[in-house]
Amino acid sequence: MEAERRGRVRLPGACRPPPGGLTADWAAAGIPLNAIAPGTVVTPMTEGMLADEGIRQVVDTSVPMRLHGHARPEQASPLLDWLTSPENSHVTGQVVFIDGGAEAVLRGDGTW
Repeated sequence: MEAERRGRVRLPGACRPPPGGLTADWAAAGIPLNAIAPGTVVTPMTEGMLADEGIRQVVDTSVPMRLHGHARPEQASPLLDWLTSPENSHVTGQVVFIDGGAEAVLRGDGTW
């Protein structure tokens, strides 16, 4: 697996509910079941790690589109708000990656 050759491990399907399982049951009840998959988010748990220059450089190399630095919780929360709001009438059974493109790099160009 290419991701393993680059020193990363990816567990296919680890983020997805079983086929015909949770998502179908929740959707039938009118409840959209989705997940977000953030990359590195600056929190009290990650601040010390990101303060170390060597570790931060390793983390930064896994993010192809760094934009304005590492994400903060308030940058992901609007998506969570929308996914759980009445305005979300059709999005269900999805994993939305908020990771600066890291997952897209792991999946490779074959996805597109």
